[in-house]
Amino acid sequence: MRRRRRMVLAAAALAAAAGPALAAVNSTAALTNIRFELVDLAPDDGVDPWAQYVSGVRATAKVYGAPFCWGICMIDGAPIGEPAAASVSKDGGTAFAAYSVTGMFAGGSATPGDGMAGRYTGHSWLKSGSSTPLFRLGAYTGVRITGDYSVTATAMNAGGPPELSGAYVFGYGALAGGYTLEYVRASSDGSDGPSFAHDTGTFSMMFSNDKARTVGAWGGLQVGAFGRQVSPIPEPSTYALMAAGLGVVGVVARRRRADMG
Repeated sequence: MRRRRRMVLAAAALAAAAGPALAAVNSTAALTNIRFELVDLAPDDGVDPWAQYVSGVRATAKVYGAPFCWGICMIDGAPIGEPAAASVSKDGGTAFAAYSVTGMFAGGSATPGDGMAGRYTGHSWLKSGSSTPLFRLGAYTGVRITGDYSVTATAMNAGGPPELSGAYVFGYGALAGGYTLEYVRASSDGSDGPSFAHDTGTFSMMFSNDKARTVGAWGGLQVGAFGRQVSPIPEPSTYALMAAGLGVVGVVARRRRADMG
């Protein structure tokens, strides 16, 4: 399978307002008008393409308190076609995530400081399970997922520790023949003062089965947002969720190759 990668990053600096500014981070991400298109990869074989979505949806929201990463979290799961929503609030930090017929959404905000929440994450998932694929695809069948995305991130700094925030739409798929990866992202770094990032456009990715038999397609589609106040002591990457998704791709691909063997 052809490996594809797409990254969109838009950023513009905000002029610092007169006087001290409130240290804050916030971000939102949305994927709306989501469409699933069945694609016949061998239109002349006389066999109709078919696909079955077999996994569920999940919305997760988490707010962490400074200085430790103990947090409060809400997770809501539902079968595909049913809504899921999660939201939490703690010491000036909020996070939310939701899935519905109108789209997938995530976001949050934080005002870090003494006793304040210094980090948040929210993400809405369509994903395969531990033993259940995302799709079952008939022979020579593809499923193309498209939608309209909007990602926004803001980081403001008042001379304290730098702020980071970001929002993304991230999709990956793995079959016996390889994997595909698509993502768009906006990120904002307040190290040098207030900053803002925003992008909109069309997100598209394809799950393809080029085999003459039914296969399971593993993977997921995630809409997420995060923000944090950077500690003077280096912490794990803010993009841990995205890295975890890539790790899943590798594990699934190895498992599929082992199954093929």
